[in-house]
Amino acid sequence: MHGRVLLALPLAVAIAAAPIIVAVPASAATGLPLEFSLDGTSWARTIPELVPASWQPVPGSIRTETIHVRSTRDTASRVALYVGSAQSPSASLLRATSVTGRLDAIELAAVDSCRPLDGGVLAPGESATFTVSVGVAASLTDAPSTPLSFELAASMSDLEVEPVGPGCPATPATGPSAGGGGLPATGGDGQLTAAMAAGGVAALFLGIWALLRRRRRDAT
Repeated sequence: MHGRVLLALPLAVAIAAAPIIVAVPASAATGLPLEFSLDGTSWARTIPELVPASWQPVPGSIRTETIHVRSTRDTASRVALYVGSAQSPSASLLRATSVTGRLDAIELAAVDSCRPLDGGVLAPGESATFTVSVGVAASLTDAPSTPLSFELAASMSDLEVEPVGPGCPATPATGPSAGGGGLPATGGDGQLTAAMAAGGVAALFLGIWALLRRRRRDAT
């Protein structure tokens, strides 16, 4: 019994100390300690729109914007941007339009919020620029003057894990790791980590209870 109790204790502590990941869409980006800007001067807690509502997709065109992202967290963090969602009454326009970053290009007809457009590591108060392009295929012929809109999503994590898009599984980080304060436990991955921590605490108390029970039996 003693050996099993000793094994349960470090396991419970390791689970409870698991790093936190938070991923949110543009509409909820105020939940992250991040600020965003298109000009590097005026900052907001929400991700700005890359294209205005009046934008008309033109076949063969490319629109490029630079997004400034600044961390207001007190420890270094990994940050990433994703395409969160896309809408248009024209399916052919969605198929012909892609959003491209340094890491990947996402077709708007098949948005995958697990694939980051760009990302990096930000120290406390540090800002970085991410270049994102919106391209319309020259072959598009049947969707003139059709509206199109899409949202970006942001993700932030401790250095020990890679940031992930909303609803995507966490993966270990491949770069250097360092300790950091936990992020707010919100979003799908935050809830999963909280459940793991709760299980670890339960295992800790179970191990202590079993040890005390064995000692009482030995004493009698």
